[in-house]
Amino acid sequence: MHDFDLPEYDSFDIGRCGQTPVSLDEAIRAADAMRAADPDSVPRVVPANAGADRFHVQKLDRPTAQAEMLARFNARWAGMLLRNRLWSR
Repeated sequence: MHDFDLPEYDSFDIGRCGQTPVSLDEAIRAADAMRAADPDSVPRVVPANAGADRFHVQKLDRPTAQAEMLARFNARWAGMLLRNRLWSR
């Protein structure tokens, strides 16, 4: 039986299919080079497998990166607010 609860299924991107995963040091160097070449984009280092020993570099535009960061912050803030609300009862 297949196990479909693997993180590889969630993180698969057909656009990165041709890229070979690299080590963390190489991915960070590639992200730094991308950042220097195009300051309007935001490079993101993402794990390529569940063991997190190989990585890919993703290139995002600045508004998308800022929107994702704001969404994560709001989710964390809402969770803390809800927890405080439940504890104060």
